[in-house]
Amino acid sequence: MKTGYSVSKEVANPFLVRQRDPGRLRGLWPVFAILLPFAAAVFAYTWVHEQGLEAGYRIEELERSLEELRQQELRLELEATRLSRPERLSALALEELGMAPPTLDQMVFLSSESVSLVEAGAAAGATQ
Repeated sequence: MKTGYSVSKEVANPFLVRQRDPGRLRGLWPVFAILLPFAAAVFAYTWVHEQGLEAGYRIEELERSLEELRQQELRLELEATRLSRPERLSALALEELGMAPPTLDQMVFLSSESVSLVEAGAAAGATQ
């Protein structure tokens, strides 16, 4: 507030240098010593909480992926069962590959003597 009795004059002193107060920093050390453990605890709590959330999201994603893989496995098992049906395989052999059931002149009948020789040969091959 300006009155007629006071005149303010701006001081211009470019040579004035302000020095730091050494006691001011010394007085802040106890404040830092008290606040630092609290800040570290808050930081640690925040970091642990964030890691827990991230792990939860990863677990949820892996469970979703596991469920999708189980569904895919079921679909593939059904498809394999459908594709390996004997009726379908015989129809494919007849239509696409031109196969037919063997005729009597194409069949070789084994006697009991030849069966025992085949079994003996298989047993000898298994021991080697």
